[in-house]
Amino acid sequence: MALGPEQIGAVPRPLPIFLEGRALVLAPPVAQELGLKAGQIIELVSALIDGRARLLYGDRALQLAGQAPFPVGERRSFRLRTTAQGMALEPIATPARGATAGGTPPLSAGPRSLEISSLFRQLAAPTMALAQRGEGLDALFALSEKAPAQLQLGVPRLSVQDLDGPALRASLLQSGLFFEAQLAQRRPVSPLDLKRALLRVSQLAPANSELSRVTNEVLGGVERAQAEGIAAAQHRQDLSLAWVLALRDGPAVALELQKEQDPKQATRIFWVVHAATTLDSLGPLWMRTRFSREGKVAFTLWAPREGVAELARREQGSLQEELAALRLELESFAVHAHPRKDRS
Repeated sequence: MALGPEQIGAVPRPLPIFLEGRALVLAPPVAQELGLKAGQIIELVSALIDGRARLLYGDRALQLAGQAPFPVGERRSFRLRTTAQGMALEPIATPARGATAGGTPPLSAGPRSLEISSLFRQLAAPTMALAQRGEGLDALFALSEKAPAQLQLGVPRLSVQDLDGPALRASLLQSGLFFEAQLAQRRPVSPLDLKRALLRVSQLAPANSELSRVTNEVLGGVERAQAEGIAAAQHRQDLSLAWVLALRDGPAVALELQKEQDPKQATRIFWVVHAATTLDSLGPLWMRTRFSREGKVAFTLWAPREGVAELARREQGSLQEELAALRLELESFAVHAHPRKDRS
């Protein structure tokens, strides 16, 4: 479907935000429109939307007169306080997820062991060539960041420490899979929608440039994932969603969400999350996490680099304890020391 600039740029109306000294302030009508109240804690994301500085509250863009007060791609927490001018946003420090009370890990835990444990926590939370899609998006971000402002993707990337259930859900909603559906329903497209950003860069990038080539490759991957999702829904009465989560402090993670039936009991439904990434310290990793409505979790990891599979097996106990804290049961845990073949 050919889209003009007015459709690609169809985003919610930016709301004004201004600086009072060093504090960010929302005017009373804006705070009221967003449903914000004094004492509430909110998160804002800094992003470049079509080359302009924006702070994003969910999908709502807050229009700034100058530069964003913190780096593009980061998110910060603020506590709201009523002032004579409006609702002031006071920055608050947010400790990293998974930090121990003393701020240091156990002496017995090496850095690679901590990295494995961190991946389990992030990708085992209930919430096509997977690995190649992740690598393609990383390459596009690297090219885009060197390009002029109008050719940058302008889509913020989370930190590894920010990964949790809501963050994964937001990454799916902004993955580009629902771009046409939003247009068809005459709903404003999220300013963080990946397909919207890809279409804009594809139209503006010089023909035959490396940026144009990689952008169109990533765009093609998004559209193939859209087609596969439609085919699954229409022909198999199934659910299959595939997207890539880009990170600013680590390699992209390719994700696929599926709904499966228990072959022995048709009324029993499983939710399955497939994930693939490559880490410098651990090599290529593929993961399959299956969740049941009864709160049971089945986890499978493929880790071909020498020594990584054994390292992962030693983390079974910590994963089991963390799932138990969430009232989930680790039903099965399997680790293979070879590449995954059905989703390479």
